[in-house]
Amino acid sequence: MIALTAPSSAEDDAYLNMICAEPAWANYLGLWASCYQAYRVHGGNPWSIVGSKFPAAMGTVQQRLYENRKSVTRFKNLRSQQVASRPMCGSSVTGALDHFLPKETFPEFSVMAANLVPACTSCNSSVKGSTYKGESPEEWLIHPYFDTLANSDLWEIRIIQPYPAAVLKLFPALTMHRPCKSVSLFI
Repeated sequence: MIALTAPSSAEDDAYLNMICAEPAWANYLGLWASCYQAYRVHGGNPWSIVGSKFPAAMGTVQQRLYENRKSVTRFKNLRSQQVASRPMCGSSVTGALDHFLPKETFPEFSVMAANLVPACTSCNSSVKGSTYKGESPEEWLIHPYFDTLANSDLWEIRIIQPYPAAVLKLFPALTMHRPCKSVSLFI
């Protein structure tokens, strides 16, 4: 995956301030801002981000914020930003945004630009779905704004003897910061 330049924290905060200037959200600015700060500090890591203290009914309203505002210039610009390739599939096709942490589970991040990843429409509709972490603390998705794994070797490939049928085994490179399991490929 190719790492992308993270959206501006200042712009995210300004957008949040604009939302919280509306009477329905005025009492939630401090709580919401602390959620955004935790997201940034933990790089979107779902194992480190604790669910917000918003009332349950507010979650649905927060989810709708994105649906109701997805055509605003801010989100149009994120969808159409020029990147060499989309983080999930490598395509150069633009047009959609995927919520890195699903808005159904983390509604407080539904309009946070750092949680919105440019995606092609196919990836946005099918690849990740509502998945955002694995079975243990060592497993979660690579965040295209905060993780720099693409800047170094990820795998070491070894050909396993005997050679009559080629068996390649992939091992995590020593530069990996997260524990990974090895993967065998039979050719």
